[in-house]
Amino acid sequence: MSAVLFAVFVMFVGVTAPAGAAVRWPAKPSAPAALTVTQTGPATLQAKWQAPASGSAGVFGYLVTAVPTKQGAGPSTVRVVPRVLRSLTLAAKAGAQYRIQVLALSFRGLSQPATATVTLTAPATPPAAPTKLTVSTDGQPTGSAKIGWSAPATTGGSPITGYRVVAKAAGQPDVGPVDLPATATGTVLTGLVPGVQYTVSVTASSSAGAGAAATATVTAPEPEPEPTGLPLVAIDTATDRLVKIVPGAQQEITPLSDTTFAEDAQIVVNGDRVAVLDDAADAVTVLDLTAGTTRTIATGTGDLDVALGVDGTVFLVDGSKLRRIPVTGTETVLATDIVGGEVGVDAAGTATVFSDGASDTQLRRSDFPANGGPRVVRPLPDSQYIEDITETADGTIMFQRIANGASGSRLYQRYAPNAVTYQAVPFVRYAYDSATFTAGGDFYRMQTQSRCSVPVPSCVEDLSVKDVQLFAAGTTTLQTIPLNDLPGLVPFTVDADGVLSAATADGLLRYAPDGGDPIATVPGSFAGVQALGVAAN
Repeated sequence: MSAVLFAVFVMFVGVTAPAGAAVRWPAKPSAPAALTVTQTGPATLQAKWQAPASGSAGVFGYLVTAVPTKQGAGPSTVRVVPRVLRSLTLAAKAGAQYRIQVLALSFRGLSQPATATVTLTAPATPPAAPTKLTVSTDGQPTGSAKIGWSAPATTGGSPITGYRVVAKAAGQPDVGPVDLPATATGTVLTGLVPGVQYTVSVTASSSAGAGAAATATVTAPEPEPEPTGLPLVAIDTATDRLVKIVPGAQQEITPLSDTTFAEDAQIVVNGDRVAVLDDAADAVTVLDLTAGTTRTIATGTGDLDVALGVDGTVFLVDGSKLRRIPVTGTETVLATDIVGGEVGVDAAGTATVFSDGASDTQLRRSDFPANGGPRVVRPLPDSQYIEDITETADGTIMFQRIANGASGSRLYQRYAPNAVTYQAVPFVRYAYDSATFTAGGDFYRMQTQSRCSVPVPSCVEDLSVKDVQLFAAGTTTLQTIPLNDLPGLVPFTVDADGVLSAATADGLLRYAPDGGDPIATVPGSFAGVQALGVAAN
Protein backbone atom coordinates (compact mmCIF):
# COMPACT_ATOMS: atom_id res chain seq x y z
CA MET A 1 0.00 0.00 0.00
CA SER A 2 2.79 2.43 0.92
CA ALA A 3 4.59 1.66 -2.33
CA VAL A 4 1.48 2.42 -4.38
CA LEU A 5 0.82 5.66 -2.59
CA PHE A 6 4.47 6.61 -2.92
CA ALA A 7 4.29 6.00 -6.66
CA VAL A 8 1.15 8.18 -6.94
CA PHE A 9 2.84 10.83 -4.83
CA VAL A 10 5.92 10.83 -7.10
CA MET A 11 3.60 11.00 -10.11
CA PHE A 12 1.80 14.08 -8.80
CA VAL A 13 4.46 16.03 -6.91
CA GLY A 14 7.77 14.23 -7.47
CA VAL A 15 10.44 13.46 -4.82
CA THR A 16 13.97 14.79 -4.85
CA ALA A 17 16.76 14.42 -2.33
CA PRO A 18 20.52 14.80 -2.33
CA ALA A 19 22.46 11.66 -3.17
CA GLY A 20 22.91 9.53 -0.17
CA ALA A 21 20.52 11.65 1.94
CA ALA A 22 17.65 10.04 3.89
CA VAL A 23 14.07 10.84 2.82
CA ARG A 24 11.91 12.42 5.53
CA TRP A 25 8.22 11.55 5.10
CA PRO A 26 5.58 14.21 5.93
CA ALA A 27 3.10 13.50 8.67
CA LYS A 28 -0.29 11.92 7.83
CA PRO A 29 -2.72 14.72 6.90
CA SER A 30 -5.79 15.65 8.83
CA ALA A 31 -9.20 15.78 7.15
CA PRO A 32 -9.69 18.45 4.46
CA ALA A 33 -10.95 21.67 6.00
CA ALA A 34 -14.05 23.87 5.43
CA LEU A 35 -16.03 21.45 3.24
CA THR A 36 -19.13 23.08 1.73
CA VAL A 37 -21.56 21.58 -0.74
CA THR A 38 -24.10 23.68 -2.68
CA GLN A 39 -26.66 22.87 -5.33
CA THR A 40 -25.71 24.54 -8.60
CA GLY A 41 -28.41 23.14 -10.83
CA PRO A 42 -31.44 20.89 -10.83
CA ALA A 43 -29.08 17.81 -10.80
CA THR A 44 -25.60 19.12 -9.95
CA LEU A 45 -23.67 19.78 -6.76
CA GLN A 46 -20.45 21.68 -6.18
CA ALA A 47 -18.11 20.59 -3.37
CA LYS A 48 -15.48 23.05 -2.09
CA TRP A 49 -12.82 22.49 0.58
CA GLN A 50 -9.53 23.71 1.92
CA ALA A 51 -6.22 21.87 2.49
CA PRO A 52 -5.91 19.89 5.72
CA ALA A 53 -4.92 21.93 8.73
CA SER A 54 -1.97 19.59 9.35
CA GLY A 55 0.06 17.26 7.19
CA SER A 56 -0.83 19.06 3.98
CA ALA A 57 2.80 19.03 2.77
CA GLY A 58 2.50 15.34 1.95
CA VAL A 59 -0.89 15.61 0.21
CA PHE A 60 -0.74 14.84 -3.47
CA GLY A 61 -4.47 14.72 -4.22
CA TYR A 62 -8.01 14.28 -2.96
CA LEU A 63 -10.49 11.50 -3.18
CA VAL A 64 -14.07 12.84 -3.59
CA THR A 65 -17.18 10.65 -3.37
CA ALA A 66 -20.86 11.54 -3.73
CA VAL A 67 -23.22 8.71 -2.84
CA PRO A 68 -27.06 8.79 -2.37
CA THR A 69 -28.05 8.06 1.20
CA LYS A 70 -30.77 5.82 -0.20
CA GLN A 71 -29.48 3.09 -2.41
CA GLY A 72 -30.46 3.51 -6.04
CA ALA A 73 -31.86 7.00 -5.50
CA GLY A 74 -29.40 8.53 -7.97
CA PRO A 75 -25.95 8.30 -9.54
CA SER A 76 -22.79 7.91 -7.45
CA THR A 77 -19.51 9.69 -8.13
CA VAL A 78 -15.93 8.72 -7.17
CA ARG A 79 -13.20 11.10 -8.34
CA VAL A 80 -9.52 11.68 -7.60
CA VAL A 81 -8.28 15.21 -8.20
CA PRO A 82 -4.79 16.71 -7.86
CA ARG A 83 -3.90 18.63 -4.77
CA VAL A 84 -4.07 21.98 -6.57
CA LEU A 85 -7.87 21.60 -6.98
CA ARG A 86 -10.16 22.62 -4.14
CA SER A 87 -13.57 22.18 -5.80
CA LEU A 88 -15.45 19.70 -7.94
CA THR A 89 -18.84 19.64 -9.71
CA LEU A 90 -20.72 16.39 -9.14
CA ALA A 91 -23.63 14.81 -10.98
CA ALA A 92 -26.66 14.08 -8.80
CA LYS A 93 -30.39 13.60 -9.02
CA ALA A 94 -33.01 16.22 -8.20
CA GLY A 95 -34.81 15.54 -4.97
CA ALA A 96 -32.28 12.93 -3.73
CA GLN A 97 -30.15 13.21 -0.58
CA TYR A 98 -26.37 12.76 -0.97
CA ARG A 99 -23.45 12.21 1.38
CA ILE A 100 -20.28 13.85 0.10
CA GLN A 101 -16.85 12.89 1.43
CA VAL A 102 -13.46 14.39 0.66
CA LEU A 103 -10.30 12.60 1.79
CA ALA A 104 -6.74 13.84 1.42
CA LEU A 105 -4.31 11.43 -0.32
CA SER A 106 -0.72 11.16 0.88
CA PHE A 107 1.99 8.46 0.82
CA ARG A 108 1.27 8.03 4.53
CA GLY A 109 -2.28 7.00 3.64
CA LEU A 110 -5.79 8.49 3.51
CA SER A 111 -6.88 11.24 5.86
CA GLN A 112 -10.07 11.17 7.84
CA PRO A 113 -12.99 12.23 5.59
CA ALA A 114 -14.58 15.63 5.58
CA THR A 115 -18.29 14.83 5.27
CA ALA A 116 -21.41 16.79 4.31
CA THR A 117 -24.96 15.73 3.59
CA VAL A 118 -27.24 17.70 1.26
CA THR A 119 -30.65 17.19 -0.33
CA LEU A 120 -31.18 18.52 -3.80
CA THR A 121 -34.26 20.67 -4.14
CA ALA A 122 -36.54 19.60 -6.99
CA PRO A 123 -36.96 22.41 -9.53
CA ALA A 124 -40.20 24.42 -9.32
CA THR A 125 -42.86 23.56 -11.89
CA PRO A 126 -45.79 25.69 -13.05
CA PRO A 127 -48.79 25.58 -10.71
CA ALA A 128 -51.82 23.39 -11.27
CA ALA A 129 -55.07 24.85 -12.63
CA PRO A 130 -57.15 27.03 -10.30
CA THR A 131 -59.98 25.14 -8.59
CA LYS A 132 -63.71 25.76 -8.09
CA LEU A 133 -64.07 27.93 -11.19
CA THR A 134 -67.49 29.60 -11.46
CA VAL A 135 -68.84 31.81 -14.23
CA SER A 136 -72.20 33.57 -13.90
CA THR A 137 -74.14 36.34 -15.60
CA ASP A 138 -76.81 36.52 -12.88
CA GLY A 139 -77.27 40.05 -11.63
CA GLN A 140 -74.64 41.39 -14.04
CA PRO A 141 -75.13 44.15 -16.63
CA THR A 142 -75.55 43.15 -20.24
CA GLY A 143 -72.25 41.93 -21.69
CA SER A 144 -70.70 41.11 -18.30
CA ALA A 145 -69.91 37.90 -16.42
CA LYS A 146 -68.74 37.34 -12.86
CA ILE A 147 -65.78 34.94 -12.56
CA GLY A 148 -64.72 33.23 -9.33
CA TRP A 149 -62.07 30.64 -8.41
CA SER A 150 -59.94 29.20 -5.64
CA ALA A 151 -56.17 28.67 -5.50
CA PRO A 152 -54.61 25.64 -7.28
CA ALA A 153 -54.34 22.41 -5.33
CA THR A 154 -50.53 22.49 -5.86
CA THR A 155 -48.27 25.44 -6.56
CA GLY A 156 -45.40 23.47 -8.14
CA GLY A 157 -42.99 24.36 -5.37
CA SER A 158 -43.01 28.10 -5.96
CA PRO A 159 -45.46 30.73 -4.65
CA ILE A 160 -48.29 31.93 -6.89
CA THR A 161 -47.45 35.35 -8.33
CA GLY A 162 -50.72 36.13 -10.13
CA TYR A 163 -53.68 35.04 -12.22
CA ARG A 164 -54.71 35.69 -15.81
CA VAL A 165 -58.32 35.63 -17.02
CA VAL A 166 -59.36 35.64 -20.68
CA ALA A 167 -62.56 34.84 -22.60
CA LYS A 168 -62.45 33.52 -26.16
CA ALA A 169 -65.21 32.95 -28.71
CA ALA A 170 -65.15 31.89 -32.33
CA GLY A 171 -65.24 34.86 -34.66
CA GLN A 172 -64.94 37.38 -31.83
CA PRO A 173 -61.97 39.27 -30.40
CA ASP A 174 -60.69 38.00 -27.08
CA VAL A 175 -62.01 39.65 -23.95
CA GLY A 176 -58.93 40.20 -21.84
CA PRO A 177 -56.47 39.05 -20.77
CA VAL A 178 -56.99 40.51 -17.32
CA ASP A 179 -53.97 40.09 -15.04
CA LEU A 180 -54.66 39.98 -11.32
CA PRO A 181 -52.52 39.64 -8.16
CA ALA A 182 -51.92 36.41 -6.28
CA THR A 183 -54.56 37.35 -3.68
CA ALA A 184 -57.36 37.58 -6.27
CA THR A 185 -60.23 35.10 -6.20
CA GLY A 186 -62.54 36.66 -8.77
CA THR A 187 -63.22 39.42 -11.26
CA VAL A 188 -65.94 40.71 -13.59
CA LEU A 189 -65.35 40.50 -17.33
CA THR A 190 -67.03 43.17 -19.42
CA GLY A 191 -67.37 43.56 -23.16
CA LEU A 192 -68.90 40.14 -23.92
CA VAL A 193 -71.10 40.11 -27.00
CA PRO A 194 -74.70 39.21 -26.02
CA GLY A 195 -75.84 35.83 -27.33
CA VAL A 196 -72.29 34.59 -28.00
CA GLN A 197 -70.82 31.61 -26.11
CA TYR A 198 -67.38 32.23 -24.63
CA THR A 199 -64.82 29.89 -23.09
CA VAL A 200 -63.41 31.54 -19.99
CA SER A 201 -59.88 30.46 -18.97
CA VAL A 202 -58.15 31.21 -15.68
CA THR A 203 -54.45 30.37 -15.19
CA ALA A 204 -52.15 30.79 -12.22
CA SER A 205 -48.50 31.80 -12.61
CA SER A 206 -45.33 31.47 -10.54
CA SER A 207 -41.61 31.96 -11.10
CA ALA A 208 -41.75 28.64 -12.98
CA GLY A 209 -44.24 30.00 -15.50
CA ALA A 210 -47.97 29.80 -16.24
CA GLY A 211 -49.82 26.66 -15.22
CA ALA A 212 -52.71 24.76 -16.73
CA ALA A 213 -55.97 26.62 -17.32
CA ALA A 214 -59.29 26.07 -15.61
CA THR A 215 -62.05 26.61 -18.18
CA ALA A 216 -65.80 27.10 -18.25
CA THR A 217 -68.27 28.30 -20.86
CA VAL A 218 -70.74 31.14 -20.57
CA THR A 219 -73.17 32.80 -22.94
CA ALA A 220 -73.68 36.49 -22.41
CA PRO A 221 -77.45 37.00 -22.14
CA GLU A 222 -79.34 39.14 -24.57
CA PRO A 223 -80.33 42.49 -23.07
CA GLU A 224 -83.75 42.59 -21.51
CA PRO A 225 -86.12 44.41 -23.85
CA GLU A 226 -87.32 47.71 -22.58
CA PRO A 227 -90.81 47.20 -21.15
CA THR A 228 -93.43 48.84 -23.32
CA GLY A 229 -96.50 47.74 -21.44
CA LEU A 230 -99.73 46.09 -22.53
CA PRO A 231 -102.25 47.75 -24.83
CA LEU A 232 -104.56 50.32 -23.23
CA VAL A 233 -108.07 51.56 -23.78
CA ALA A 234 -109.12 55.13 -23.03
CA ILE A 235 -111.39 57.92 -24.12
CA ASP A 236 -109.61 60.31 -26.45
CA THR A 237 -110.83 63.64 -25.14
CA ALA A 238 -110.17 65.29 -28.51
CA THR A 239 -112.86 63.14 -30.15
CA ASP A 240 -114.69 61.65 -27.12
CA ARG A 241 -114.29 58.24 -28.71
CA LEU A 242 -113.00 55.04 -27.17
CA VAL A 243 -109.53 54.20 -28.53
CA LYS A 244 -107.01 51.40 -28.21
CA ILE A 245 -103.40 52.45 -27.57
CA VAL A 246 -100.74 49.91 -28.61
CA PRO A 247 -97.32 50.70 -27.10
CA GLY A 248 -94.09 50.40 -29.01
CA ALA A 249 -92.17 52.30 -31.62
CA GLN A 250 -95.33 53.10 -33.60
CA GLN A 251 -97.60 53.82 -30.62
CA GLU A 252 -100.72 53.03 -32.62
CA ILE A 253 -103.94 54.73 -31.54
CA THR A 254 -107.00 53.04 -33.05
CA PRO A 255 -110.66 54.11 -32.60
CA LEU A 256 -112.78 51.23 -31.30
CA SER A 257 -116.25 52.69 -31.77
CA ASP A 258 -118.09 55.50 -33.49
CA THR A 259 -119.95 56.15 -30.26
CA THR A 260 -118.91 59.20 -28.29
CA PHE A 261 -118.67 59.10 -24.49
CA ALA A 262 -118.48 61.58 -21.66
CA GLU A 263 -114.97 62.01 -20.30
CA ASP A 264 -116.07 60.79 -16.87
CA ALA A 265 -117.55 57.54 -18.23
CA GLN A 266 -116.64 54.43 -16.23
CA ILE A 267 -114.44 51.95 -18.14
CA VAL A 268 -113.95 48.37 -16.94
CA VAL A 269 -111.86 45.72 -18.67
CA ASN A 270 -111.69 41.94 -18.53
CA GLY A 271 -109.44 40.22 -21.04
CA ASP A 272 -110.17 41.74 -24.45
CA ARG A 273 -113.66 42.83 -23.42
CA VAL A 274 -114.40 46.43 -22.49
CA ALA A 275 -117.51 47.91 -20.90
CA VAL A 276 -118.15 51.67 -20.86
CA LEU A 277 -120.82 52.98 -18.49
CA ASP A 278 -121.90 56.46 -19.59
CA ASP A 279 -124.34 58.04 -17.13
CA ALA A 280 -125.07 60.84 -19.57
CA ALA A 281 -126.17 58.37 -22.25
CA ASP A 282 -128.06 56.08 -19.85
CA ALA A 283 -126.29 53.12 -21.45
CA VAL A 284 -123.51 50.57 -21.11
CA THR A 285 -121.54 49.85 -24.27
CA VAL A 286 -119.78 46.46 -24.32
CA LEU A 287 -117.07 45.70 -26.87
CA ASP A 288 -115.50 42.33 -27.59
CA LEU A 289 -112.21 43.32 -29.25
CA THR A 290 -111.44 39.74 -30.32
CA ALA A 291 -114.82 39.05 -31.89
CA GLY A 292 -115.21 42.62 -33.14
CA THR A 293 -118.73 42.93 -31.73
CA THR A 294 -120.48 45.72 -29.84
CA ARG A 295 -123.68 45.63 -27.81
CA THR A 296 -125.52 48.35 -25.96
CA ILE A 297 -127.43 47.91 -22.69
CA ALA A 298 -129.90 50.59 -21.65
CA THR A 299 -129.83 51.77 -18.03
CA GLY A 300 -132.09 53.68 -15.70
CA THR A 301 -131.27 57.02 -14.11
CA GLY A 302 -130.52 55.94 -10.54
CA ASP A 303 -127.20 54.87 -9.00
CA LEU A 304 -125.20 52.95 -11.57
CA ASP A 305 -122.15 50.67 -11.43
CA VAL A 306 -120.90 47.97 -13.78
CA ALA A 307 -118.69 44.87 -13.63
CA LEU A 308 -117.58 42.59 -16.45
CA GLY A 309 -117.08 38.81 -16.15
CA VAL A 310 -114.41 36.85 -17.97
CA ASP A 311 -117.07 35.39 -20.28
CA GLY A 312 -118.47 38.81 -21.16
CA THR A 313 -121.41 38.70 -18.73
CA VAL A 314 -122.33 42.18 -17.52
CA PHE A 315 -123.36 42.77 -13.90
CA LEU A 316 -125.11 46.12 -13.59
CA VAL A 317 -126.25 47.96 -10.48
CA ASP A 318 -129.17 49.92 -11.92
CA GLY A 319 -130.84 51.87 -9.15
CA SER A 320 -132.07 49.28 -6.64
CA LYS A 321 -131.62 46.38 -9.07
CA LEU A 322 -128.69 44.07 -9.70
CA ARG A 323 -128.99 42.91 -13.31
CA ARG A 324 -127.12 39.97 -14.80
CA ILE A 325 -126.86 40.27 -18.59
CA PRO A 326 -125.06 37.39 -20.40
CA VAL A 327 -123.63 37.66 -23.92
CA THR A 328 -126.41 35.41 -25.11
CA GLY A 329 -129.51 34.29 -23.32
CA THR A 330 -131.93 35.92 -20.93
CA GLU A 331 -131.20 38.76 -18.54
CA THR A 332 -131.74 37.98 -14.84
CA VAL A 333 -132.51 40.39 -12.03
CA LEU A 334 -130.57 39.06 -9.03
CA ALA A 335 -131.78 41.63 -6.44
CA THR A 336 -134.16 44.58 -6.13
CA ASP A 337 -133.07 45.98 -2.76
CA ILE A 338 -129.69 47.49 -3.59
CA VAL A 339 -129.05 50.90 -2.05
CA GLY A 340 -126.09 52.88 -3.37
CA GLY A 341 -124.38 49.68 -4.47
CA GLU A 342 -121.08 48.97 -6.17
CA VAL A 343 -120.53 45.64 -7.91
CA GLY A 344 -117.57 43.42 -8.74
CA VAL A 345 -117.19 39.91 -10.12
CA ASP A 346 -114.50 37.31 -9.63
CA ALA A 347 -113.06 34.86 -12.17
CA ALA A 348 -115.61 32.19 -11.21
CA GLY A 349 -118.50 34.51 -12.05
CA THR A 350 -119.63 35.20 -8.47
CA ALA A 351 -120.91 38.77 -8.25
CA THR A 352 -120.38 40.81 -5.08
CA VAL A 353 -122.35 43.95 -4.26
CA PHE A 354 -121.44 46.38 -1.52
CA SER A 355 -124.37 48.55 -0.52
CA ASP A 356 -125.75 50.51 2.38
CA GLY A 357 -126.52 48.33 5.37
CA ALA A 358 -128.70 48.65 8.41
CA SER A 359 -126.99 51.86 9.57
CA ASP A 360 -124.94 54.72 8.19
CA THR A 361 -121.75 53.31 9.76
CA GLN A 362 -121.53 50.02 7.93
CA LEU A 363 -122.02 48.42 4.56
CA ARG A 364 -123.33 45.01 3.78
CA ARG A 365 -121.74 42.55 1.40
CA SER A 366 -123.98 40.47 -0.83
CA ASP A 367 -122.50 37.56 -2.81
CA PHE A 368 -124.45 36.08 -5.72
CA PRO A 369 -122.92 32.68 -6.63
CA ALA A 370 -122.31 31.94 -10.32
CA ASN A 371 -124.17 28.63 -10.01
CA GLY A 372 -127.39 30.37 -9.04
CA GLY A 373 -127.14 29.47 -5.37
CA PRO A 374 -128.75 31.58 -2.65
CA ARG A 375 -127.56 35.09 -1.97
CA VAL A 376 -125.18 35.43 1.00
CA VAL A 377 -125.41 38.70 2.95
CA ARG A 378 -122.83 39.75 5.56
CA PRO A 379 -122.31 43.06 7.33
CA LEU A 380 -118.91 44.78 7.07
CA PRO A 381 -117.95 46.41 10.36
CA ASP A 382 -116.27 49.81 10.39
CA SER A 383 -117.15 50.55 6.78
CA GLN A 384 -118.37 54.14 7.13
CA TYR A 385 -117.53 56.79 4.53
CA ILE A 386 -116.68 54.34 1.77
CA GLU A 387 -116.08 56.28 -1.45
CA ASP A 388 -115.04 53.60 -3.94
CA ILE A 389 -114.79 49.80 -4.10
CA THR A 390 -112.70 47.64 -6.44
CA GLU A 391 -112.71 43.85 -6.80
CA THR A 392 -110.11 41.71 -8.57
CA ALA A 393 -110.60 38.47 -10.42
CA ASP A 394 -109.66 36.41 -7.35
CA GLY A 395 -112.28 38.16 -5.20
CA THR A 396 -109.91 40.52 -3.33
CA ILE A 397 -111.67 43.76 -2.40
CA MET A 398 -110.15 47.23 -1.99
CA PHE A 399 -112.08 50.00 -0.24
CA GLN A 400 -111.30 53.66 -0.67
CA ARG A 401 -112.63 55.53 2.30
CA ILE A 402 -112.69 59.14 3.49
CA ALA A 403 -111.07 59.69 6.89
CA ASN A 404 -113.12 61.19 9.71
CA GLY A 405 -112.49 64.83 10.52
CA ALA A 406 -111.54 67.82 8.45
CA SER A 407 -108.47 66.36 6.72
CA GLY A 408 -110.43 64.74 3.92
CA SER A 409 -107.63 62.22 3.43
CA ARG A 410 -108.36 58.89 1.85
CA LEU A 411 -107.68 55.62 3.65
CA TYR A 412 -107.53 52.25 1.96
CA GLN A 413 -108.63 48.81 3.21
CA ARG A 414 -107.93 45.48 1.52
CA TYR A 415 -110.20 42.49 2.08
CA ALA A 416 -109.00 39.02 1.12
CA PRO A 417 -111.53 36.89 -0.78
CA ASN A 418 -114.60 36.18 1.37
CA ALA A 419 -113.12 38.08 4.34
CA VAL A 420 -115.09 40.54 6.48
CA THR A 421 -112.03 41.99 8.22
CA TYR A 422 -109.52 44.08 6.35
CA GLN A 423 -105.84 44.85 6.07
CA ALA A 424 -105.14 48.58 6.19
CA VAL A 425 -102.74 50.09 3.69
CA PRO A 426 -100.02 51.85 5.74
CA PHE A 427 -100.67 55.58 6.08
CA VAL A 428 -97.83 57.80 4.83
CA ARG A 429 -98.92 61.44 4.98
CA TYR A 430 -101.86 63.78 4.68
CA ALA A 431 -101.99 64.52 0.98
CA TYR A 432 -104.08 64.47 -2.13
CA ASP A 433 -103.88 61.11 -3.81
CA SER A 434 -104.82 58.95 -6.74
CA ALA A 435 -104.89 55.15 -6.58
CA THR A 436 -105.41 52.02 -8.64
CA PHE A 437 -105.67 48.32 -7.94
CA THR A 438 -104.36 45.62 -10.31
CA ALA A 439 -105.90 42.27 -11.15
CA GLY A 440 -103.16 40.54 -9.16
CA GLY A 441 -104.12 42.36 -5.96
CA ASP A 442 -101.32 44.96 -6.02
CA PHE A 443 -102.33 48.40 -4.78
CA TYR A 444 -100.66 51.57 -6.11
CA ARG A 445 -101.08 55.00 -4.54
CA MET A 446 -99.82 58.30 -5.94
CA GLN A 447 -99.64 61.22 -3.47
CA THR A 448 -98.74 64.87 -3.43
CA GLN A 449 -95.98 65.82 -1.01
CA SER A 450 -98.35 67.60 1.38
CA ARG A 451 -101.88 68.92 1.77
CA CYS A 452 -103.28 71.79 3.80
CA SER A 453 -106.80 70.75 4.76
CA VAL A 454 -107.33 73.91 6.78
CA PRO A 455 -105.55 77.13 5.66
CA VAL A 456 -103.08 78.04 8.38
CA PRO A 457 -99.82 80.00 8.06
CA SER A 458 -97.73 77.10 9.30
CA CYS A 459 -98.90 74.77 6.53
CA VAL A 460 -97.05 74.89 3.22
CA GLU A 461 -98.84 72.91 0.55
CA ASP A 462 -96.68 71.00 -1.94
CA LEU A 463 -98.67 69.51 -4.81
CA SER A 464 -95.72 67.93 -6.59
CA VAL A 465 -95.64 64.16 -7.13
CA LYS A 466 -92.30 62.37 -6.99
CA ASP A 467 -93.19 58.70 -6.61
CA VAL A 468 -95.85 56.04 -6.35
CA GLN A 469 -96.32 53.68 -3.41
CA LEU A 470 -96.79 49.96 -4.08
CA PHE A 471 -98.57 47.79 -1.52
CA ALA A 472 -98.02 44.42 -3.19
CA ALA A 473 -100.37 41.50 -2.68
CA GLY A 474 -99.36 39.33 0.24
CA THR A 475 -97.13 41.97 1.82
CA THR A 476 -97.47 44.29 4.80
CA THR A 477 -95.04 47.03 3.77
CA LEU A 478 -94.99 49.77 1.16
CA GLN A 479 -92.43 50.01 -1.63
CA THR A 480 -91.69 53.48 -2.99
CA ILE A 481 -91.08 53.75 -6.75
CA PRO A 482 -89.65 57.06 -8.03
CA LEU A 483 -91.43 58.77 -10.92
CA ASN A 484 -89.79 61.65 -12.77
CA ASP A 485 -91.39 64.40 -14.87
CA LEU A 486 -94.93 64.10 -13.50
CA PRO A 487 -96.67 67.50 -13.54
CA GLY A 488 -98.64 66.67 -10.40
CA LEU A 489 -101.39 64.33 -9.27
CA VAL A 490 -102.96 62.60 -12.30
CA PRO A 491 -105.10 59.53 -12.98
CA PHE A 492 -103.07 56.41 -13.75
CA THR A 493 -103.29 52.67 -14.31
CA VAL A 494 -100.84 49.78 -13.96
CA ASP A 495 -100.91 46.76 -16.27
CA ALA A 496 -100.08 43.11 -15.55
CA ASP A 497 -96.43 43.73 -16.49
CA GLY A 498 -96.12 46.46 -13.88
CA VAL A 499 -95.91 49.27 -16.46
CA LEU A 500 -97.55 52.43 -15.13
CA SER A 501 -99.41 54.81 -17.46
CA ALA A 502 -100.16 58.31 -16.18
CA ALA A 503 -102.70 60.48 -18.03
CA THR A 504 -101.35 64.04 -18.10
CA ALA A 505 -102.68 67.05 -19.99
CA ASP A 506 -99.82 66.77 -22.47
CA GLY A 507 -99.97 63.05 -23.10
CA LEU A 508 -99.77 59.61 -21.61
CA LEU A 509 -96.50 59.01 -19.71
CA ARG A 510 -95.46 55.36 -19.40
CA TYR A 511 -93.04 54.15 -16.71
CA ALA A 512 -91.16 50.87 -16.30
CA PRO A 513 -91.93 48.80 -13.19
CA ASP A 514 -88.92 50.30 -11.38
CA GLY A 515 -89.94 53.85 -12.26
CA GLY A 516 -87.47 56.62 -13.00
CA ASP A 517 -87.80 58.51 -16.27
CA PRO A 518 -90.72 57.79 -18.62
CA ILE A 519 -89.99 55.04 -21.15
CA ALA A 520 -92.52 56.46 -23.62
CA THR A 521 -94.88 59.35 -24.15
CA VAL A 522 -98.13 58.99 -26.09
CA PRO A 523 -99.21 62.42 -27.36
CA GLY A 524 -102.79 63.43 -26.74
CA SER A 525 -105.28 63.80 -23.92
CA PHE A 526 -106.94 60.68 -22.53
CA ALA A 527 -109.49 59.87 -19.81
CA GLY A 528 -110.49 56.65 -18.06
CA VAL A 529 -107.29 54.87 -19.09
CA GLN A 530 -107.32 51.09 -18.42
CA ALA A 531 -104.91 48.30 -19.38
CA LEU A 532 -106.27 45.41 -21.39
CA GLY A 533 -106.03 41.99 -19.79
CA VAL A 534 -107.69 40.47 -16.73
CA ALA A 535 -108.43 43.64 -14.83
CA ALA A 536 -110.14 44.88 -11.70
CA ASN A 537 -113.83 45.83 -11.80
